[in-house]
Amino acid sequence: MPPQEAVRADTSLWAFSISIYGRPGAAEECLSLQDRFGVNVNILLFSLYAASEFGAVLSRNDICTADGAVAHWQT
Repeated sequence: MPPQEAVRADTSLWAFSISIYGRPGAAEECLSLQDRFGVNVNILLFSLYAASEFGAVLSRNDICTADGAVAHWQT
């Protein structure tokens, strides 16, 4: 993927995430999922973005792979 397309995709994901997370009650619900079940909120928002923008339904393996790819961010 050329760098310009990567930036555009990142910007779209960021805008989507902010629009979802900024809705009334969404932040609290995301943080509750994080606290109660260990959900990675960024991976959750990425999964919603993939479904909303591309019709992609991520498998458990897809989500685990994505989570593993960013695990170092959490430490």
